[in-house]
Amino acid sequence: MVQARGLITVRSGPGGGLFASRQSPMVRLGNSMLSLSDDAASVAEAVRLRNALDPLLVEDAIEHASAHDVAALRARLDQMKVAAASADSTAFIRANCDLHARIAEISPSAILRSLYLNLLEIIDSHLLAVQPVDEQPLPDCIESRYQLHADLIDAIADHDPQALRIIKELNTSAANLSPLSDARSAHISQ
Repeated sequence: MVQARGLITVRSGPGGGLFASRQSPMVRLGNSMLSLSDDAASVAEAVRLRNALDPLLVEDAIEHASAHDVAALRARLDQMKVAAASADSTAFIRANCDLHARIAEISPSAILRSLYLNLLEIIDSHLLAVQPVDEQPLPDCIESRYQLHADLIDAIADHDPQALRIIKELNTSAANLSPLSDARSAHISQ
């Protein structure tokens, strides 16, 4: 485990043994992601960072999305549509995460992709349920977010820079749905 984290190097043969390693920046980043706490503040920070990285990934998707990528995005969008139709907010958010993960996979930047996918994993691992934050009924909120995602995928498919405006609108309106994490739900129920 210590070797996998890049903390030590094992050398065999004469003069071999265990030696402290100088960690690469990627290894240090991975280790810092592993050391995040499981509280709601960490999840909120992961959401904040994910939202900040979305425009970079959308820029990459506009430039690099192939027909195969667009077909995969539309398949993920169909999962969101099914969840929206059944008013299953938790399934909707999970399908949403799958869609955003697939957008990330289009990016040629390994660092950006890795960081973003780790943030999605943190968010998803703490998701219990979703509740509306404002007065809008949950089914209406889900439907409007689905439509924004459909518009986003259409813009990516057309290599249209309007996708950047749409992702900004999605992240601005994200406050309409509030994912409950393990830590947050425990706090709410007390």
